[in-house]
Amino acid sequence: MLGKLLKYEFKATGRVMLPFLGGLLVLAVVARLASSVIGNNRVFDLLSTLILMAYFLSLVAMGTVTVVLLVYRFYRSMLSDEAYLTFMLPAGINAQLCSKLITAAVWLIVAFAALVLSLVIVTSPFELMRVVFSDLGAIFERFYAATGVSMLEVIACILEVLLVILLMSVAGCLMFYASMSLGFGFAEHKVLYSILIFIGFGIVTQILFVLLMVALGMGLNSMSLHAITCMSALDIGHAVMLSICAAELVYCGALYAVTALALKRRLNLP
Repeated sequence: MLGKLLKYEFKATGRVMLPFLGGLLVLAVVARLASSVIGNNRVFDLLSTLILMAYFLSLVAMGTVTVVLLVYRFYRSMLSDEAYLTFMLPAGINAQLCSKLITAAVWLIVAFAALVLSLVIVTSPFELMRVVFSDLGAIFERFYAATGVSMLEVIACILEVLLVILLMSVAGCLMFYASMSLGFGFAEHKVLYSILIFIGFGIVTQILFVLLMVALGMGLNSMSLHAITCMSALDIGHAVMLSICAAELVYCGALYAVTALALKRRLNLP
């Protein structure tokens, strides 16, 4: 059943996301062409500047559209009158929530990839990239000789950073879901309560992040000087990134549980 729910979610969200992302890439190509004619004519300069401004505004709009769409999909199918039709399907709350989260995670990844691709098109560092990739092996060899860090370790660091960003994004979606699920449980002022609860979750998130950083710092301080000396900066970075990932997973699990319980209570589901 999860597969059918995912198919429906991607179909519903794709109607908005695919044209928007496609438009962003087309605008990036136009912006690149426009930037190549700056300095030739005042009219062209003004037109090129306006196109570049439109492109950079579209980058900001992309993040806004993605978040608003994902939140609206959750509201429409889980909290509006349509929710009763949604939960008449032979799928429980867990399947419904998982379909929303998987869809959100995929669109966040696709949006990030489209953002990077559009920046590559606009800046057009193709010659530089060709040189870099042609000499990639030699570059990593020199880097390893200078720092002792291998290519696999560099790739691992990049993947860890991307995983942290993805988990933080999913946690942000779950904060919206949990806030709305709790806020719409009130008889009146549902939106106001949802906003206040979301602010509360934001404050809690900041406090927990500070506590995590303090705990990591205390952990390093409790280690002996010899142990810290034996650890490389990369090892410490891996430990910090993996600790943040673990904390984000726990936090996502807590928000998921709050959302599921609130929905069960509100909709009076078994």
